[in-house]
Amino acid sequence: GRSNVGKSSMLNCLFGNNLARVSKTPGRTQLINMFAVKDKSGREMCRLVDLPGYGYAKIAKGDQKLIEGFLQKYIDQRKNLKLLILLVDSRRDPLEADMEILDYSFQNEVPFKVLVVATKVDKLSETQSDTNVDKIREHFELPDEFPLQFSAMTGRGKGE
Repeated sequence: GRSNVGKSSMLNCLFGNNLARVSKTPGRTQLINMFAVKDKSGREMCRLVDLPGYGYAKIAKGDQKLIEGFLQKYIDQRKNLKLLILLVDSRRDPLEADMEILDYSFQNEVPFKVLVVATKVDKLSETQSDTNVDKIREHFELPDEFPLQFSAMTGRGKGE
């Protein structure tokens, strides 16, 4: 998702408060950060990957394009990728890059699932959150049960 959408906060909410570095400044995650998820016996079940965000206005356009190209290449070349979670800020209109990721996934019949999650739903009233989530659903032409609604602050959506 875009910069400052809550990618690192979501990881921390789901798997532990200090797993991923969180910053109030957009665009801080500029590397691929991988996290192994283990079961109680210590066996690795899967890996979660925190990718850099896109669309941050204060970095050079060339750097933005570099990040977007890098993300597309990562998606193309990860043969073991099973699920791509696209985070969209429930308070903001989706970016063109968000739609490009979904379009690319569907047009290229990628071998993984794409899950759209609306973040920061706690920052809006319930009525406004529902309205904005409906807009996201329409924009991405999603089924009625999507996007999932999530708040790293309250834990809403953590069970889903």
